[in-house]
Amino acid sequence: MESDTTYKIELKRKTNWILAIFLLVWMIVWAVVTFGFVYSAIDWGIMEQLAFPIFCLLLSGIFVFDRLLWQLNGKEVVIIDDKIKIFKTGKLFTSKNNIELYEVSHISCSDDKKEISFMARIYGLRGGKIIIHYLGRKTRIGQSISIQEAEIIAKVLSSQIENARNKTRSDF
Repeated sequence: MESDTTYKIELKRKTNWILAIFLLVWMIVWAVVTFGFVYSAIDWGIMEQLAFPIFCLLLSGIFVFDRLLWQLNGKEVVIIDDKIKIFKTGKLFTSKNNIELYEVSHISCSDDKKEISFMARIYGLRGGKIIIHYLGRKTRIGQSISIQEAEIIAKVLSSQIENARNKTRSDF
């Protein structure tokens, strides 16, 4: 079945400038340390012995760069057509979640400060004030919006999901 986008919403992540500057400084220090470490390992001929620490250094740099990009460019995109598609874009690794329309039981709002750890919220790893409940699980969106905005968006999303369900039923 071919689908036309029924509804699309983009929620821009508000930049936490203190964290963004911290991550940028971390990246600069990381680059200097990693370059020095790799240069020394090659110069001393011990690259094989230090392969794992260098690999770990590279992975940590990639992770922090991904978080920095999320702080600066992050967007949560929700598309409702024959499925609910949730993307986190504006970073190295775009995360994607597809939820079938019939799987959604309801949408609610909650301040994520009580349920999500401070570190997970500030780095943008988890959290959001809009909760989509499906198959006994939850996915959260709206990391940078107020609870009032979340309530309005949740009502609109619920309505759009119901419209998409009705459209899908009528297509059969």
